[in-house]
Amino acid sequence: MNFLGYIRPDGNIGVRNKILIISTDFKTDRICINVAGIILNAVPVVSGPTMGQLYGDYLVTMIKNPNTAGAVVLGSGSCDIVEKLVKIMAEIGKPVVVINISESGGIIDSTTKACREAMLLVREVSTFRRQSVFLSRLILGLVYEENEKNSKMEDLLYYFIEHVIKNNGRIITAKRVTNKQNKINNYPVVKKLEAGDNIVDKQGGLYEINYSGNQYKDLLNFASKGAQLVISLSDRSHPAAHSLVPIVNITADKELYNYLQDEIEMNLSELDYQKYDIKDYSLLILNEVIASASGKLTKGEIFKI
Repeated sequence: MNFLGYIRPDGNIGVRNKILIISTDFKTDRICINVAGIILNAVPVVSGPTMGQLYGDYLVTMIKNPNTAGAVVLGSGSCDIVEKLVKIMAEIGKPVVVINISESGGIIDSTTKACREAMLLVREVSTFRRQSVFLSRLILGLVYEENEKNSKMEDLLYYFIEHVIKNNGRIITAKRVTNKQNKINNYPVVKKLEAGDNIVDKQGGLYEINYSGNQYKDLLNFASKGAQLVISLSDRSHPAAHSLVPIVNITADKELYNYLQDEIEMNLSELDYQKYDIKDYSLLILNEVIASASGKLTKGEIFKI
């Protein structure tokens, strides 16, 4: 089973082709946000929650994420973090440009230069082409919140996970489950990933991170673990979205879908279980994952959420 992805120089596979605009100093945060707002496929990375990591270490995980194709790094002077990022980007073969606002004439000239360099990087990486790769090269995040209205999702997800793992795929879960008999809760876990931990290289199976209840923190955690795509099954009034890692929102709650149909990709509330069994319907999720990994845009991406 295959999907179409971008093969990076370090051998990892991206499902998106993003350029990071990285602020390494609070003085460059505003420039970072402004530049990313202008440039297509640019993602701002400013100071914020880093899941217990030092900021420099957090930035390293972001540039190493397979969806990152290159980066523009903003600094206000000599900085060890900048040197570290440049060195690592060179090691993994991703293009990087450094803008020092102290040497670039101040905020206005630095913003202009950063926009120009980001534009050139986006043009360069736009020549990259997707290639067919095995599903085992995908690291999939899964946010699962147990919900009575979404009760069918437990079985659908269970068989979906089975399909992925049979193809040596890797899934990282962040779950909120109270029922001890829940199939997802009892699925064998390869490893529980703490801050700083990574997935065991090429070992398929189910991994787990702590569920924080904070969508933003959980999605940052997925991105830092190398996830290229996330599935979210949530009863929240605001579906998940992330600028680096696309989120496929799924529900079996008809009322929720009708309320948020412009933000939820899959409505599984009206499946006819007399016509097909639940194992067959679980393939709908797998097909959506493969399509999204191969370039199908999520609603959140289209709306630039």
